[in-house]
Amino acid sequence: MKKLTIAAILILLAALTYSQEKNDSEKLADHIAKESKYYGLIIGIDQYSEDALPELKNPINDAEKLYLTLTSSYNFEDENITLVKNATRSDIIKNLDELIRVVTPEDNVLIFFAGHGFWDADVNIGYWLPSDANRYTKVNWLPTSQLMDYIKTINSKHTLLIVDASFSGSILKLLAACREESSIHILSQ
Repeated sequence: MKKLTIAAILILLAALTYSQEKNDSEKLADHIAKESKYYGLIIGIDQYSEDALPELKNPINDAEKLYLTLTSSYNFEDENITLVKNATRSDIIKNLDELIRVVTPEDNVLIFFAGHGFWDADVNIGYWLPSDANRYTKVNWLPTSQLMDYIKTINSKHTLLIVDASFSGSILKLLAACREESSIHILSQ
């Protein structure tokens, strides 16, 4: 009987400890939710205006699934997430400008790009190819260096960049080069 009583007391103490930890966790989550917002810029490009750039099958589908996941399972409010399908260069820049304008130092940002990319080995520069990109001129291409300048200008607590393009590794080279001058952290396999 003594062993049973001791076991019951231990279970009760464990339950009370768990309950307190859960309450503390909920209080922290409430505090974070009140103090910060979560912004998202989600870009999926399936179709390109130039016939020389082949259409892709999954970028818009992936972007839509990410949007639904963020709004249904995480702290992203619909009004703080922009989903841009078949974005032009101008669309991307306008939306980055908007993030620069509205994001505060307490906020968190997620930027997702799925579409064609290009790595120019001659000059060691990677590019995002918006829907209005032309294969034979770079006038509407977005160099990763320019994108990083925009991202560094977003005054957020944390910014997560997810890129699903054939050249994605090029951004890691750029991040490594500017790591000393900023608080950018690289997550890679």
